[in-house]
Formats: sequence, structure tokens, C-alpha cells
Amino acid sequence: MQMPVSLDGYITKMSKLLHDRLPGQANDLESFVRLYLAGISADYLEEATIEDVYALLLAHWNIAKQRLPGSDALIRVYNPVLERDGWESAHTVIDIITDDTPFLVDSVRMAINQDGSSIHLSIHPVMHVQRGEEGHFKTAGAPRSAKKHLVDESFMHFQIDRQNDEESLTQIHKRIEQALLDVKTAVADFAAMRVRLSEVLSQAKSQALPLENDELNENFAYLQWLLEGNFVFLGYRQHSLVNLDGEDQLNIIPGTSLGILRKEESDDGEQLCRSFASLPADIRRLARVPELLVLTRSGSASRVHRPGYMDYIGIKTFNTEGEVTGVHRFLGLYTSSAYTSDTHHIPLLRRKVENVLRRSGLHQNSYAERNLLSVLENYPRNELFQISEDELLEASIGIMQLQERQETRIFIRKDPYRRFYNCLVFIPRDHFNTEVRQSIGRILEQALGGETVNFSVQINEALLARVNFLIHISSDAIKLFDIKNIESDIVAVSQPWRDLMRNALIGTHGEEQGIQLFRLYGEGFRADYRESYSPEEAVQDIKHIAALQKPGDISMELLRKEDSPDNLLRFKLFSFGVAVALSEALPMLENMGLKVIDEHSSRIRLKSGETVWIHDFGLQHTEQELQLEQVKSFFEDAFKRIFQGESSNDGFNRLILRAIIDWRRVDILRAYSHYLRQVRGTFSHDYMIQAMVGNAHIAAILIQQFETRFDPDFTGSREERNAQLEAQIIQLLEQVESLDEDRIIRRFMGAISASLRTNYFQLNREGGQHDYLSIKFDSARVPDMPEPRPKYEIFVYSPRVEGVHLRGDKIARGGLRWSDRQEDFRTEVLGLVKAQMVKNSVIVPGGSKGGFLTKQLPVQGTRDQILAEGINCYRTFISGLLDITDNLVDGVPVPPERVFRHDGDDPYLVVAADKGTATFSDIANEVAASYQFWLGDAFASGGSVGYDHKGMGITARGAWESVKRHFKDLSMDIDNNPFTVVGIGDMSGDVFGNGLLLSRNIELIGAFNHQHIFLDPNPDCEQSYAERERLFNLPRSGWEDYNRSIISQGGGIFARSSKSIQLSEEMAHRLQISVTRLTPVELIQLLLKARVDLLWNGGIGTYVKASHEQHADVGDRSNEALRINGNQLRCRVVAEGGNLGLTQSGRIEFAQQKGCIFTDAIDNSAGVDCSDHEVNIKILLNTVMSSGEMTLQQRSELLASMTDEVALLVLKNNFYQTQALSLSSFNSRRMLEAHGRLIRKLEHQGGLNRALEYLPTDEVMQERLSASEGLTAPELSVLIAYVKIGLSKGLIASDLPDDPYLEQTLIDYFPTALRSAYPDAMMGHRLRREIIATELANGLVNRAGITFMYRMQEETGATEGDITRSFIIVREIFGLNNVWKQIESLDISDRDVQKNMMFETRKLLERSVRWMIQNAPRPIHIKLNVERYQARIQYVAALLQSDFIHHQAQVNQKYRHLLESGVPEQLAAHSMIFDTLSASMELVEISIQTHIELDSVVTTFFGLGDLLQLPWLREKIGELPRNTRWQAIARVSLRDDLLYLQKSICIDVLNSPLQDESSNQMESWRAAHGFQIEHCVQLIAELNAVPAADFTTLSVVLRELFGFVRKDLVEVSAAPLADYRQTESIVPAQL
Repeated sequence: MQMPVSLDGYITKMSKLLHDRLPGQANDLESFVRLYLAGISADYLEEATIEDVYALLLAHWNIAKQRLPGSDALIRVYNPVLERDGWESAHTVIDIITDDTPFLVDSVRMAINQDGSSIHLSIHPVMHVQRGEEGHFKTAGAPRSAKKHLVDESFMHFQIDRQNDEESLTQIHKRIEQALLDVKTAVADFAAMRVRLSEVLSQAKSQALPLENDELNENFAYLQWLLEGNFVFLGYRQHSLVNLDGEDQLNIIPGTSLGILRKEESDDGEQLCRSFASLPADIRRLARVPELLVLTRSGSASRVHRPGYMDYIGIKTFNTEGEVTGVHRFLGLYTSSAYTSDTHHIPLLRRKVENVLRRSGLHQNSYAERNLLSVLENYPRNELFQISEDELLEASIGIMQLQERQETRIFIRKDPYRRFYNCLVFIPRDHFNTEVRQSIGRILEQALGGETVNFSVQINEALLARVNFLIHISSDAIKLFDIKNIESDIVAVSQPWRDLMRNALIGTHGEEQGIQLFRLYGEGFRADYRESYSPEEAVQDIKHIAALQKPGDISMELLRKEDSPDNLLRFKLFSFGVAVALSEALPMLENMGLKVIDEHSSRIRLKSGETVWIHDFGLQHTEQELQLEQVKSFFEDAFKRIFQGESSNDGFNRLILRAIIDWRRVDILRAYSHYLRQVRGTFSHDYMIQAMVGNAHIAAILIQQFETRFDPDFTGSREERNAQLEAQIIQLLEQVESLDEDRIIRRFMGAISASLRTNYFQLNREGGQHDYLSIKFDSARVPDMPEPRPKYEIFVYSPRVEGVHLRGDKIARGGLRWSDRQEDFRTEVLGLVKAQMVKNSVIVPGGSKGGFLTKQLPVQGTRDQILAEGINCYRTFISGLLDITDNLVDGVPVPPERVFRHDGDDPYLVVAADKGTATFSDIANEVAASYQFWLGDAFASGGSVGYDHKGMGITARGAWESVKRHFKDLSMDIDNNPFTVVGIGDMSGDVFGNGLLLSRNIELIGAFNHQHIFLDPNPDCEQSYAERERLFNLPRSGWEDYNRSIISQGGGIFARSSKSIQLSEEMAHRLQISVTRLTPVELIQLLLKARVDLLWNGGIGTYVKASHEQHADVGDRSNEALRINGNQLRCRVVAEGGNLGLTQSGRIEFAQQKGCIFTDAIDNSAGVDCSDHEVNIKILLNTVMSSGEMTLQQRSELLASMTDEVALLVLKNNFYQTQALSLSSFNSRRMLEAHGRLIRKLEHQGGLNRALEYLPTDEVMQERLSASEGLTAPELSVLIAYVKIGLSKGLIASDLPDDPYLEQTLIDYFPTALRSAYPDAMMGHRLRREIIATELANGLVNRAGITFMYRMQEETGATEGDITRSFIIVREIFGLNNVWKQIESLDISDRDVQKNMMFETRKLLERSVRWMIQNAPRPIHIKLNVERYQARIQYVAALLQSDFIHHQAQVNQKYRHLLESGVPEQLAAHSMIFDTLSASMELVEISIQTHIELDSVVTTFFGLGDLLQLPWLREKIGELPRNTRWQAIARVSLRDDLLYLQKSICIDVLNSPLQDESSNQMESWRAAHGFQIEHCVQLIAELNAVPAADFTTLSVVLRELFGFVRKDLVEVSAAPLADYRQTESIVPAQL
């Protein structure tokens, strides 16, 4: 409860404010302030700010600074402006300072109210102001009016209805000025006027007047009564009555005017009284009547004290002959005592009442006489003074008699001076209301020729109500009237309307029902309704009222009155409970093409106490020949739907009347308009409305096109009919003059043609129509759609929600977010789809993303109310997607009901949580279950029976793999050493919170969310970790909940709403700045630019762009103020746990300055990977459940038990993918030309748009090549995704996933608990082929590199399937999985050693795969090839490794370096034979084909190499450049030639005859070729002297070496596939 304002406390605060701001004047002002504030109401002081009161007070005081006492009032009328006045007000302000006198406030109020303005605040302190000689303000004190030598000043402050035009302000100023002048003159002359009346009275008494003494004495008593405080004197003037040329003339006697009449007097002698001169002659003659007093009303309204016409008291003067010679005129107002005193205390009235009682003939003290006396006492007092005795007798007797009967009567008295009629109207009290009073006023005004009407009402316990009308007329406009006719008219308008309505109800519904309806509704129609509508109209309205059942219900009727022109309509809207705001209804009507020309609202009170409002609109339309019968139902139904929020309120609704269509058909075009706008079309929604409404006939055909395309009940040829409609539209377009409108119509036509499905013709479960519309598009066919274009998209539209779901492929998945981007939520979703495609490159489905926008969130709603509306909209969005998605029943696709499809089966729809929908998965699954959708709760991953991403911390853990990879590349050991971090987000967030709990070595020096900034310049790792953990475990938390006591010196938590933040020395030192006071935005920018080890983004928003980008390009307006450029980042590593933290150009710019960063899609892909595992596991287990082998409870328990292993399976992908990117980045300079060729190929295939993906152009690639720069990690992150996606699609299209050898790949995808338990279900998994293909694509690209597949295809022309088969064979036979694991497990400081070892395995892999492609028989058989080579290759490897250890290890520098770096001996030795091992498959084939033991083959092969120095030659070939494709091919050809040469010579040697029994074949061959050997060795020696061998010289050497090859030698090649099972190889016993 708010405490009342303490005046003393308020004055103290105000005094402090004055001393702070006006130190030089504060002392002088304090007394003024105290007195002023005492005059302000406590309510206003509570409501207004002290700043506003200060400004108000100061503004008034500034006017008062200089004013001479006695001078004119100072008046200021203005609208306060902050810049000029220091404060603002919704009202117009009036400040006045004047000498204090009576009547001031009342008179000013009258002046203000004259034009109907209301007063909202009135302040009126009176104080004594001490001033200097020139009127300068000195000080103020309490009023001292009792001391005559002091003058008090009145300060008046009013706040009135705002007046915005200067003319109004000027008029108010003038009226106040005139009123204050009247008050001033009236008050100044008040005493003089009383003296003058006293003098006139004395003079009259001293004269012999031609009147009876009794009458004179009563007149004198009356004048004396006036002097006794019963009259407020406002003006006085003396006139002389003269006759000139036979005409009486009334002249003003100069110098006699006082009060308000003083200003009208001229100084030019006697002045003609023009008002008297303008009177008719017969009225002027009344001036000669010998009577002392003339009592009447003045023709002028009072501007002082009290509104109304002033009372006129004329006292005539006589000469000695008893003739009238003039008159003393007094103007003023009777005081309250004149109205409240009994008549027998008031002279004149007492006599008049006595005479009337006497003349009435009633017995004294009888009931009748007392009744008559009561009538006289209650007679309007002003009228009682003025009415003649005869007129009063007649009227009072009539009134007395009337009181016995409930009749309507009128008593009219004409003013003798013909200025007004006084009319007393009596009507039965129950019949009286404002409507009746207004009607009577109009009757009197018309009958009596009135110019203005004033009235007063008396209603008490009497049966009759009395209204006193004062009808002002012009003296020359007297009309004849018949009082009986007037009474008859009054009776007619006061006759009970309800009686007529009762009769009409009975006539319409019969007596029983009519009376029942009357009892229910008869008392509810108020006067305002009865005045405007006939009882017959009420009967029609009751039909609508009776149809309303509950608050919020509406009914309506569109009609045309019989006498109305064709273009005018009436529209009645009935609303139960609450009035319809005009601001709500008018736009609806105007958007339907109707102009509202009038409106009348009536409130009907039901017998139940409920209220029904009737709004009656007068409408004007511009449609030609509008047939009401045709459009009535369309219009009424549309208005109801719009009003209830089921249809939108925009200009499309004009089509209802113009094209004569219903609201649902209008919604079709509206939905397409909203969709095309989201597609970022050129034209605004309003412009598209203009095009459709302006071409309504074409709009109607577009709707026919839609209906023909999708109506399931359509018969005939859809294609032919659509072709006819399109031709018709194109023909009509020739008549459309506007090029823009032509383009808009064509876009609508194209978008309809690109539509594949819709739920428009579906029925909901209740059998009604959906209140939303969903449309599926073939995105590639949508006109003018910008790149990138998804494969499919579904647009869901309703007045409450809009949403779009974009899919990169038929099998695709991604989250649905609650977007807040009204204008471009599809652009937001499209950007996320691009990232999702990269994320989904590691999982089975392609990328998809959805977003929905809530459009009717409760205004100022609570969090729960907003959430409830969001959930309802989410349900609608999900339903819109499922409405037009195929289902699977027993594995067979089943189309949705009443959906005509223009595409094939499409049953795969999987969604997930995203921003704003983190807890909505169960809701999505609930909706899917209501559709009996085949995926069950696999439809939306992460629900209550699924994997809780936040609980698992899976997204953050995946991003942390990127963090570890970056720091590993930087040779930083974050597992054992502290590292500094700046974060975006707070601990309540999934990614931020989980991420910052993944290491106890984090030094979080700063972070921010949308509310606060957290600073901790020198954090304690353990303490801060514990506190972060505490916050994370709270239900809700923010940085404001952080324990400030553990924050290091100089840190703190600061609100982002602060104007500025004082930065400590410690924090300034940490941020390396000298400025210590910053705005929150500046501080956040400094945090983003901080020189730290890691910037961890776990929040929402885009905070970094490239220096060449504009903020508008980013699409995140809320963070424009604090966004920085990529080249301003000074951290070592950026990790994007949240989406879109940086623009892609911003990432690239950061990476180009040696920053470590991938992309958000790489960093946070674990979440989507986890969800995909969940979906695929559920698909598997749902099959098991359907067979009865498992219950739902068992499935739930099994899912939960596998949580940790699922996380490890997911994180494995993050580990290998970031490792692949790390290796690609390490090698990116050397591979730039290959990357460029790969990009061009992907572009050519149509899958990649390098501009949209921010990949460099060919020109930029050339510049980087010249500068020895490669692609950055963010660019490689995009490229690896496209390669994986493309490879996965290629493999799915091949027969490779069906190879039985790869069943283990499918099994290994699932957790261990499923592998042996459900193998049959795995083999029958609906996505079996997709899972295998995806796993193979991931494994190949991660291990072999981004360009591997492309280069293999480029060099060999093989298919993706054969290359992948060869990859699998080589991986298995060389045991590369084990080798890779050993290398990855190395814990060495020199990371380059590790990377180079991985590259050596890639060389072995590439050469071996190439050999397999070139030599293996087709089709390439994985299992048989593995069986053929695996054991033999391992044997060869063992031989080579043993030979290396015994003969080369001690002298090989590379080997020694590996050992010194920490590589184990066996692994180091194994890596040293990778180069020679690449020939091992040739050796195996030689052994198999020649039936010679492998030992001999190996010895001979490598012995020849040593003899001919072929290893050196192979090394030289490896040093050749491969900057271009042709250089790469040439180098590969040379290496292949060298291998072929060595193989051929080896076979020659092995087939050579022995010279003798003591020699071997090598010696025999050597002896036979001595000269050639010597020549070749000499040639190689010469080549060795050349600084750098090139292709030419090496080609020459190879040609020379080919001289050793016998021309008749039959080449040994791999045996045909059929021979694989028959060949008996010569294998040592140990194999």
C-alpha cells in the first residue's frame, strides 16, 4: 500500500532540488514553494514526479518574477514542451497571477468551461508577495488581507483538455482575460455600487412618487433587502429617458457606469442606449409606465462568479409631475440566501405570495392552501421575482391541480420585453429522461422561435418531474403558438416507448412469447436507444440479442434502409458484455472497402444484469450495383471471423464485396501474399493488396486456379483447366497498365503453380474447416525466390501465427524456433538451414529448419500468458506441417485425407527444439500422436521420453571438442593450466551453463546476457567454478544471482540499463584500457575485444561481423549498437555454442588474422547428432514394440540406460570432424588449387552457391595462391559439409549400402545394448541405407580429407561407390583404424608431428586406393579383396618394419625426431614404412601370380629400388609442385610409372635364370645388366646435382629406366574376381 505524501517531507525534497539547481535563488523561493505546495492536492503529489512538480512550480514562479501590484493579471496559456519548459504534460496549462479578489477561481473556471473544456487539475494558493519598487519578486508570505496597506496575490494553475492549435489557446487567453477584467471592475466598484443603491433608495424615499404607499414601502424594503447581502453587484449605470421627435430614447449619463458596465461607457457626453433603441416601439413605451421597479433577466450572461443570465434590477426616476425621467440599472446575481429563504422573508415575494393565496379563494390553513403555498415556495425563484401576480395565480393553481394527476402540462410566460419565454413543463417522473428533456427542448425551440435554450430540472419524491426552460428569442421574431398543440407534442415524445415495444413483440411473436421476451428485455433499452430507434427496430434487435450466450459473443446484420440511396448501408453489431472499441471496428470496416459516416452505440441491460452493446454504423460503399442479397452473408461471416481473430484485418478484405467471395477464399491470397513477402520479394504486403483489389476479377481467377489445382472433389482434367485459367489470366494482364501489378499477379500465379499440397480442403476432427492454412512448395519453382533455395518448404498461415519449415532434402531434420522477426523470419530460418546443413552432414537426414511467429501475444501479458499463446501457436504450426505430410502404416505410405498431391510420397518429417521451444518436444509429440504419425515420439527428439540435451550437456560438450581442438593446435594444455574466458550468456542457459562447467581451469573474467554484465578481473578458478555450478542448478538464474563476495577486487555485476558504469582499476588493467567510465554498450564491446584465450558464445544474437559488412546485412537489429568487427577480436579462440554468434564473413576475417574458429554449425552439431541418434533408435525400438517384444516402459528404461554411450557416439563425430578440419587448415595453403577446383565442381553440380556461402571467388583464390594463403577454417567448415552431403547422396543412390560387408557399419551406429539384441530389426530399419551411407561419408571425409573423393574421381574417373569401396578395403587391409587411434592418442607437445604422421597415412591411403581402383576387377568386392590382401599386407608391413628397425633406424633423422617428440618406437617405425608400404599390394599380386614367396618378392623389389636408387627418385617426384590439376596428374603419373617400372623389373628379376647354384636371381640379373645399371646410376647422380628436378628431367630418367623392362614381359595384373576364391598364393607359414 502506498503511503500518503508528507507535505513537510515533500517540501524538504523540493528545497534540496532548488538548492541543487538554483543555489542563488533557492532562499528567496523557499517560502513561495511552501505556500504553493500547500495548495496542491496530495493525490496529485503522489501521482506526479517531483521533477514535474518542480518544473510546474518554477514555470509559475518565472511569471511572477516581476509584476507591479494592482496591474493587469499575468496570464500564460501553453502546452509544456520538455526542451523549452523543462517538463511535459498531456494537458494544456494555464498559469495566472493577479491581485487576490473574490470570485477569481469561479470566474476563470467559467471562462475555461465556456467551450466545453474540462479541468483536470486546479491549484490556487493565495500569498502575500513582497516586491521591490519595480515589482521584482522578493519573498512570499501567508496572506495578510486583514492589513489594509498590504495586497495579496492569487496564483492560479489549471490543467485542461489539451488544445493543439494556436487559435484555441488564444481564445482561451482572451476569455480568461475578459473574465478577470470583469471580476476586477466588479470587485473594485462593489462598494460604490452598494453606496449608489443606498443613495438611490434614499432619493426615492425623499421623493413624492406616483405610487401607493404600500407598494412603495414594499419596493423600498426589497431594495434594502438587496443591500443586506442578498445581491452580488456586478454593474451599474444611470440612464435618462428623453423624447426626441416623438420617440422615447434612453441615454447613458456619463460618469455613472460602474463595474462591468464601466468599460462600455464613452467619454463623448451622453450616449444612446442602443439595446433600448433596438426594441419595438410598444416595448419602449413600457419605460413610461409609472412603476418604481423593473425586475427581469438581462440579455447578457454573467462572466463573474456564477454562470447564467444576470438579474436586472431597474429603479425608475421621476420628475415632480410624476413622469418617468430615467432609470438606475443594476446588474448582478442573487446570492444563495435569495433561493433558500422562505418567501415571507423576502420583500415583494411575500406580498406576491400572500396576494395569490388570498385570491385563490382557498380556505385559510386548509390542505389545499398549504399545497398551493408549497407550490409557490418551490416555484423557480428567479421566475417568482419576475412573474406578474395574475400569471402566478394562474400557473400555481394549475400546478397544484396537476399534482393530483400524472399528466403532462406546460406553463408559458412571455417576458414583457420579448427577450425570452419561461416555460414550466411537468411530466410524469417515470416518463422523464434526458431523451425526453431534449425532445421537449426542441419542441419548444421550434414552436417559440427560440435561439438558445437553457434549462433546470427538479426531480424529487413527487410523481411529476419539473423542467424549467428559458427560451431566448429575438424581440422581432415573436411567433404565434398554440399551447395545446405544444402540450400534445410533449405528450407524444414522453409517451412510454416500452409499451410500444411490448405491443410490437406480441405482434411479431405472439402473446406468450412476446410477453416473455418483453420481460427479459423490455427494461433494458435506455433512453439513448429509444430516442434513435423505433420499437419495431428493437424487436429485430432482440432477435440478435437473444442469440448471444456468453461474454465475447457477437451478432450482426448488414441492411439497407428503404429510403437510403444504393451506396448507403447500415451495419448493426451486437456484442455481449463488452463494448466494441471504435478503434477496433472501424479499421475492419474500412479494410472491407466501406467508409464509416456515422456510428451510434447503445447499451442494453439484460434482466440477468449482463450488458449487450449495439453499435450501429452508417456505411458508404463505392462498389457499383452492389446487390445486398449476394454479399450479405459473405460480409457478415467475414466480419465475425475477422473480429474473432479467425481472419486477418487488412485490405485483402475489400475483395469480399468487390469480387463477391467469402473470407476463406480471401485468406488464400492473403497467405500467398505473406509467403511471397517472406521470400523477400520486392513488393510490400500493402502493394500486393493494391494489385489484387485493383484487379479483383483476376484475383478471383487466381483463387479458381488454386481450387482447381487442389480440390480433391474436382472432376475433369486439372491440367487442362489450369492451363485455361492461366491463359485467361495472361490475356487479362494485357489490360493491366501497371508493370508492378503485372509482376505481382504473375508471382501469385507462379507461386500457386509451385504449390504441391495444401490443407485448405481438409476438415478438422469436428468436421469443420481448419482455422489455419498450410501450403507445401517446390521451392525451386517459386518465382524470383533468392538463393539458396531449399528442396521443399511448408508455409503455415493464420491470423495468430505464421510459420515456415524449410527442408534441404526429403529426409531432413532440424529444430523449430519461436521467432521474433516479424518482417523476415523466413530469412532467419533460411540462414539457420544453411548452418543446419553443415551440422547435419554428420547425420542421416539433411538440414531442415522451421520458425513460427506469434502475432497476437497478450498485451502486457504475464510470462505464463505469453507462453500459453506461444504453445497454442506452436501446436497450430505443428498441425499445419502434419496436415500435409504422408504417414506410414505398416511401412506403406498413406497420403493425408483430402489432400491432392503434386509430388511423390513424403513421410519423413522430424523436428526438434530450438530457440524458444526448448521444452516443447512433448507438445510436438502429443500433436503427432493425435495424427497417429508413424514416428511416434521420435517425431520430436528431446522430450520427456528422450535425451535431455541440457541434462546431457551434449551441445556444449560437442562445442568443447572444438575448443580442445583449437587449443591443441595452439599447443596449449587447458586440461592442466588456467585459461581466460569471456562469455556470452548466463549459467541458466544450456550451452553457456554446461560449457562453463566443462573445465575447472576456466578464468571467467567477464560475461553478459540481455540484462547484466558480469566482471571478475582475477577470478579464483575453484571458487568461481563452484558458484557457476550453483547457479546452473537453480531453476532460474541470471548474473544478478551470482555471489558477489567471491568476485575478485574490482569486479562486479552491472545492469545493462545503467546510463554508465564505473570501471575499476583492476578491470581496466585486465581489459588494457585507460578509460574508467563507460556505457554498458561500450563495456560489452570491450569484453568482446578482450585479449583472452577463449570467447565462448552461449547466447542469442550476432555480435561479430566483418569490417566490410553493414549492420543491416546482419539481420539482428537488437545487437547493432554493440556489434564489433572480426578484425577487432583479440581472443585466441572463438567457440560458437549458440547459433549465428558471428557472421560468416566475420569468422573469416577473424581467422585471417590467425584466430582459431570453425563455424557455429561445426561447434554445436552435437545437439542435432544426439537428436538424430534418438530418432533412429526410437524408429528401431518402435518396430520392436510393434512386434510385441517390448513395452513402452521397457523402451523408456532402455533409452535412459544408453544415455552415456549415445553421448560418446555423438562426441566421436565432433572429435573426428574437428580433427579433419584441423588437418585441412594445416594443409590449406598447399591444397588451395585443389580446393578451388572442388568448389567449381560443386558449383557446376548446382549444390553450392559460393557467394551465399561466402567462399572466395576465383580471383580471390588466385590472390591467395600468390600470397601463399589457403582457405580459412570457417571456409573449410562449409566445404566439408557440402562434400559430406554430396557424397552421402551419391552413396545412397548407389548399391554400396546394400553390401552385406557394411552391415557392421549399421550395427556400430547404435549403442552396444542394441547391437546383439535386435540385429534383425536393425537390418529392417527404414533408414538403414541412409545410416550406412552417412557413416561411410563421414568416415571417408574425416579420414581421407575434404578433396580426397574429388581428386580420386578426377584422377581415375571412378564412381563414388567404387572409390568408397576401395577406401574401405585399404582401411581394413592396412589396419588404418588402429594406426589412427595410436596417432590420436599421442600426448606430445609438438602437434605438427602428429599432423604430419596423419598426412603420411593419407598418402598411403590415397596411393593404395588409387591402385585398387586401377587394378581391382569390377565389380570391386569389399569382402573378397580384404580377404585377399589383409593378412599378406600385414606380413609385408612386418617385414618392412623389421628391416627398418635393424638397418635404418639408427641413422634416419626423421625417425629420431619422432622418438624425441615422444612417439613410441613401434609407431614411429611403422610410420617410417608408410611410403614403401604403398607398393605392398603390387608385391602381393606379384607373389600370387608368380607363385613366389612374399619374402623373396619383398627382398627383390626393394633390393632393386636400392640398387637403382629408386627411393631417391620417388622422393624427387614427391617434391614436384602440384599447384594445378595438371601438375597433380603429371606427378601421379610419374609415381605410377615408377611403381610400374619397379614392379616390371622385379618380375623380370624373379623370372631370370640362375647363373650357377651359388648365385641368386638378383645377382644374375645384375650381372646381365651391369652396363645399364651403371648408366642409370650415373644419370641419377647427375640429376642429383641439379638444384630442383622438374617434370622433364624426371621423365627422361624414367624413360632410361624403362630400358630394363623386357619387351616380351607379360604384365602381371590382379586376377579376375572369379579367380579370387581359386588362387593359391605362396604365403609363409607364419601367415
